Amino acid sequence: MELYAQQARIPINLRGDFFSPRLDDAVSSLTSADVMVVTSSLPHNLPAPKMGNDIIRALDGRTDLCVILTVSLPDSRILRIYRKADQGCVLPPGR
Repeated sequence: MELYAQQARIPINLRGDFFSPRLDDAVSSLTSADVMVVTSSLPHNLPAPKMGNDIIRALDGRTDLCVILTVSLPDSRILRIYRKADQGCVLPPGR
């Protein structure tokens, strides 16, 4: 993402946050940013929370956010990009 932003001459500061094991804390951390990128849950046997689907449902239900892009991933999952509604909810050109 940083490379694409640099190519488009868009100033960006990326945070590499790891999610809290609690859904409310993860959503709170994400929504403090201007743009959020979330993927659906990846099936695994690791002792870590699988909250991607729950986070997407929580963000989809918020009126202060807009989905600006949804991408289907090859493994039947999705990647969804959100931004604050006060920044506009118009999809980027060609999307």
